[in-house]
Amino acid sequence: CYFGDVAVELLRINLKVIEADAAGEENVSVAVALNNLAAVLEDQGKYDEAMPLCERSLKILESVLGPSHPDVATALNNFAELLTDMRRLDEAEPLHWRALSIREEALGPDHPDVASSLNNVAALLEEKGEFERALPVYERSLAIREKVFGKSHTAVATTLNNMALLLKKRGEFDRARSLYERDLSISEQVLGPDHPDVATSLNNLGSLLKQQEKYTEAEPLFLRALTVMEKVLGEEHPRVASALCNLGKLNSVQGNLNGAQTYFERSLAIRESVMVPDHPDILSVRSLSADNLAALSDSDSIPVC
Repeated sequence: CYFGDVAVELLRINLKVIEADAAGEENVSVAVALNNLAAVLEDQGKYDEAMPLCERSLKILESVLGPSHPDVATALNNFAELLTDMRRLDEAEPLHWRALSIREEALGPDHPDVASSLNNVAALLEEKGEFERALPVYERSLAIREKVFGKSHTAVATTLNNMALLLKKRGEFDRARSLYERDLSISEQVLGPDHPDVATSLNNLGSLLKQQEKYTEAEPLFLRALTVMEKVLGEEHPRVASALCNLGKLNSVQGNLNGAQTYFERSLAIRESVMVPDHPDILSVRSLSADNLAALSDSDSIPVC
């Protein structure tokens, strides 16, 4: 991705300037610059390059601010997210728990940042398949956010969405749908109908309905999500690629293989233009496209009598 590479280069230059100004002293500004560069590299899937930057940023903050500072909790969270992306879940979990502990001690049990840490812990437990442990952690995060922000806030919507996904994985579709619909309602009310987060909510509800084989209910949600993404983010954005992929999968299961292939190919083209060649999202849609092409080929074959 050209723009991603430009961003990385600019952040590398910024880091060198800040390090020069620090004259060899490890300070918070250096830690922040390291974290910013690591975040862009992580987004590009360059995890091995991001790892030492996260480690150094965390080490600096612990040294300068002390091990129990809220900024250390943020660095721990960022490091844990990188490890999660690398599928090193067992290493990520204690970092999230430590970040939660720091925030509870420094900020109090009902602080919004504590709710964020609880959400992160629950998401990791969910990723590990530990659904029974994850659900009460999500519920505590939701209770804090509703108490602090009220019941119609985007932070509440985020937790509702996360809980709905967990319930979906557990096969509790009716409960999941109720939460997804509440999430969508809050997002539309607070952000307006053409916000990217509304498109995400539409996609998530559509995915649930697709899993339940309620295809005619799912399709208009997916189409509206795509329209919003294209309008707000532009036609070559990675989130547009995800919306296209969802429509491709829906068309495929409905037997519209030609329509599915059109969506898959456009999704793949976008991802190949903005991601590193071996990014998991590229490999995933490439596999979907190949399987769909094979099915198309089979359907076009003339049986021999």
